[in-house]
Amino acid sequence: MNRPKPLAAEAGPRAGDVLPVRRWTVGKDDLLRFADFLYPARPDNPQRLGNPHPDEEYARKHLYGGLIVDGNQTVALICEMVEDWLPGVEAGAAATEADFSFPNPCCIGDVIEFHGEVMGTRAGAAQRLVDLKFEARNQHGKLVAVGTLGAVLPPA
Repeated sequence: MNRPKPLAAEAGPRAGDVLPVRRWTVGKDDLLRFADFLYPARPDNPQRLGNPHPDEEYARKHLYGGLIVDGNQTVALICEMVEDWLPGVEAGAAATEADFSFPNPCCIGDVIEFHGEVMGTRAGAAQRLVDLKFEARNQHGKLVAVGTLGAVLPPA
């Protein structure tokens, strides 16, 4: 994945600011590693069978004809995009709230392009927050994810 330039610490995000575009080519290894994280391969884990993310045999017979990306993986990539953009934010510390939908699947070989924009900032209970909106589209222009994310701003 391409790594964007972070937001200048002194600038602070403003409504209308656009995050650097991020692209991801969906690889089978990426998909299966994330699926192993969510649905560990062990005999007592029934979540793997009949699941179109880690169960290849089931996925081939499924509506989409093959393995598809878990929506959690898509949101994790968006969180990483935000963490790379915000200065002084540690991995996993940025997102505080998220609301996403996934109108079309991401499949192996797809090239996904993520776009994000600042909607505004606000005061939270203990910190300042930035509200962001996102969309992700595949190489055919189909929308694969759309939603919003609230993230903690580092102290000024």
